[in-house]
Amino acid sequence: AVNGVFRSTDDGIHWNLVSNGMNNGNINCLGKNKTDQIYAGTSMGIYSSTDSGEHWYLIGPSNYAVDRFLICPDGDIFAGTQYGVYRSTDNGEPWTLSNVNMSGEQCLDIVMDSTSQIYAEIGVTYYVGGGTLWTTKNRTAWSIINNTLPGIPNSIASNKNSDLFARFGKNNFTGTHMLYNDIGVYRSIDHGATWNPLNNGLTDLSGIIAADGKGRIIFFSGQGVMCYDENAAGWNRINDNPIAVTRLQLDSQGRFIAATSGGFYRSIETTTDIEEENKLYPNVYELSQNYPNPFNPTTKIEFLITHSGFVSLKIFDMLGREVATLVNEEMKSGNYSKIFDGTGMTSGVYFYRLQSLGYVQTKKLLLLK
Repeated sequence: AVNGVFRSTDDGIHWNLVSNGMNNGNINCLGKNKTDQIYAGTSMGIYSSTDSGEHWYLIGPSNYAVDRFLICPDGDIFAGTQYGVYRSTDNGEPWTLSNVNMSGEQCLDIVMDSTSQIYAEIGVTYYVGGGTLWTTKNRTAWSIINNTLPGIPNSIASNKNSDLFARFGKNNFTGTHMLYNDIGVYRSIDHGATWNPLNNGLTDLSGIIAADGKGRIIFFSGQGVMCYDENAAGWNRINDNPIAVTRLQLDSQGRFIAATSGGFYRSIETTTDIEEENKLYPNVYELSQNYPNPFNPTTKIEFLITHSGFVSLKIFDMLGREVATLVNEEMKSGNYSKIFDGTGMTSGVYFYRLQSLGYVQTKKLLLLK
């Protein structure tokens, strides 16, 4: 098998190896900041690329295995390593040990809730017993909030209400060897202080927990893809295919990308409400309402770019599928307009999204024939 970073430029259909400058091919995790700088966590440190993966350079910490990234909306980066959590406030250069009071234990997962509170699950996967949960609000001082978790966590997620969900397993020593048992999904409604089992409707307790673009809790398990139903207080199956997922990532359109031992899977539909998309960055650009609206078959879209850089202007349907690309290139600051031609498309509601240097704005347009 060939190890390293692979890149696809056609929505995952074809993949090419892009690991130039990367001396360690064992990739544990990937991340990207708002300026499209890419980070790769390896078994021997963190590598970064600023040219879409064409070239990589080591930015440290070079002697530790890095298993998790948390990239905050304001640009801060947290890296979960085998010896604790590291933080960078300058695009990965330099890194400082963030959790000096955690005794240098392994960070199993790290997550931010809707109030910007950060949680880190700490533990050792081959020990008997459970892990510990630490938290920070100011990102400099960590405090322990639970030192008796139900088991060893492999993943943690948070919903829109800032409730925490985690999937746990437990090691038991039989006298001759260690036996690992999955104990399922647990939930905390008090910021991690107490946990209660949440396994109603689950027959396979192995898997990975995650939050989708709508804040729903999704469990990728051996019985399929499950979604937690708050009203029914149980799990509903949304996909019958059992997927043994090792890593998960949401793409820019809110679709899950799942890495498995048998290849990559991608959810077909977006998990993000496009018309309710949150703008995480200051409104220094301007995207005007298209005119005319409703339209048939053409309409004009005007926008203002205040900083030179890469600009994307795309059209999506109600399911979040990309149907047209109007701009996908480097542009200088200034006022622009583009004509969208809906010839050959069915009547209905569509969305147009402007993205540049971390800024995102989405508006609705209506095609009537």
